[in-house]
Amino acid sequence: MKFKTRPRRAPCVLLLVIVFCGGCSFEKFAADNMAPVLAKTNASFNRGRVPRAAREAAPGLLATLEGLIAASPDNEELLLLKAELNAGFAFAMIEEEYRRAERAYEETEAAELKAWARELYRTARAAGRHALEQHASGLPGRVEAVDASEITPLLRRELSPDALPALFWWAFSWGAQINLDIDLGAKVTKDLPRVRALMTWALETDESYFNGGP
Repeated sequence: MKFKTRPRRAPCVLLLVIVFCGGCSFEKFAADNMAPVLAKTNASFNRGRVPRAAREAAPGLLATLEGLIAASPDNEELLLLKAELNAGFAFAMIEEEYRRAERAYEETEAAELKAWARELYRTARAAGRHALEQHASGLPGRVEAVDASEITPLLRRELSPDALPALFWWAFSWGAQINLDIDLGAKVTKDLPRVRALMTWALETDESYFNGGP
């Protein structure tokens, strides 16, 4: 008697189920493992001796970073890289191009560069804020709500030193954005006391962080 054999589909179906159900986990795993590589890339980027090469490489690096964060949105290392790279690119390169265009009375070019720098700072600020949430959930919102005089004591009570990078980049990009739009007057300068209070805590915690950044 001959028995008909049924196609062995079960293992294949099971594999497909595992792949589709675990797709997000695989993406997150890959993104998390890319964080140390990007950190080394960033270090190499900062040591570069050719400004033009760094200027041309930066947008691609930022786009790659956005893709990784989309796969692992709460990875603090990636968030800190996002904050540092966006703020650094704006501060060291795009603002300089904006000032040059402004001095040359190239109004359209200056306006576009200023808008780009502003968006880079906003992106950096959001990333730093998100990273800080990993250390103290809800704290950034409270910092934005209380009187500026209450901020530094609040941070002393609720933050540990390992929160310094997140807080520093949040404050740095916030302050840089204010400085960029200083011509808008009180609309932006009203937040300067908050930035100063944040940086006071950073200074107390480690004044040498990021080459004396605080």
